[in-house]
Amino acid sequence: MIVVEPDRALYQVMTGISERVLAPASDPYELGLDAMGEIVHGVIDTAEHGAGAYILWAELTDVADHPRIASPQWCVALTRLAAGEWLAVDATRRDAVVEYFDRWQDPMLRTQDLPDEPDGRWRTEYFAYLERTIRDVLGAAGGLLAPVDAQIAGGYLDDGDYGLALDYVALVLCEYEIPIPDRMRKRLGRIADLMSSDQASRDITQIPVVG
Repeated sequence: MIVVEPDRALYQVMTGISERVLAPASDPYELGLDAMGEIVHGVIDTAEHGAGAYILWAELTDVADHPRIASPQWCVALTRLAAGEWLAVDATRRDAVVEYFDRWQDPMLRTQDLPDEPDGRWRTEYFAYLERTIRDVLGAAGGLLAPVDAQIAGGYLDDGDYGLALDYVALVLCEYEIPIPDRMRKRLGRIADLMSSDQASRDITQIPVVG
């Protein structure tokens, strides 16, 4: 595969940041912020995966500072995992690069790939991520979602019934053909797979996509 200049520039950013993340005594959170700056001021609009790379580092840093997750230890662990996997990618193969960015669309879902759970607290933070994701989808649906449906889904989330919330949101969006961004639909699909919800998985495939 011929790598065009914007893609080559992005790969250099990814490689440089990843090497620094894996260096002794590094600060993965700060390096993630650096990566976002380099990408947004360089190749976000020109490289094929410029936007995906920016979202990757934004999601990784979000693990540390988002109020619904707020887990610095997971930020470090996941950022190092993402960096190590990038350095193992053969960037001359487009399919390998595509697979990497697809696999890392939702970093918090990769906690299952870490061998040890820091402090044994991963489940609390993991479910916080599920709640955040479902609330993001509800927000994306905006005024197209009936207030009563938003209230019911929000009630499930408030009670910690994330499975019921997922099933209900997927059903409503499918039944009333309410469009959401493709990336959010994919995220819902991954969550449905992890929660082993066959019904939600079927409904999610029928949700229309906007944009």
